Amino acid sequence: MSKKYYYYLVFILIPVYIFSGSIIDYIHNRDNIVNTLEMPQKNYDNTISDSQKYELDIDKFDKPIIKDSMTVSWLLNIKYTDYSKTQKDLYNLGLEKIYRNYKDKKELLVGPFADKEVAEYMKKKLEKSVSKNISIKKVTN
Repeated sequence: MSKKYYYYLVFILIPVYIFSGSIIDYIHNRDNIVNTLEMPQKNYDNTISDSQKYELDIDKFDKPIIKDSMTVSWLLNIKYTDYSKTQKDLYNLGLEKIYRNYKDKKELLVGPFADKEVAEYMKKKLEKSVSKNISIKKVTN
């Protein structure tokens, strides 16, 4: 094949093959196609709605007065025999907030937990790996 046939194939037959579907659709739907150069009209009016007229007056509403607040948290008491081993085991489990109970020298406190269910879940988890002597303590502020 010569160069002339390649040009004919590349510049005429391939584009006709690629765009033939859209060209045929254009010919069939020629009456439905509207091309205008006019700007579309606005479909809204500039009147102020009722929601824009409403102004919120915060002073009209009473603010709630908190007379007494009470927060409840839960701690885990862990009784231990070897402090360094127990503390190392707790750090290995990912617990970083570990406190010593100064009233009872053989107790560690872990927490605080905001929910009792979370404290019970951690208690079960710690009983399997660290110690069997774990209790839950309720702390109110």
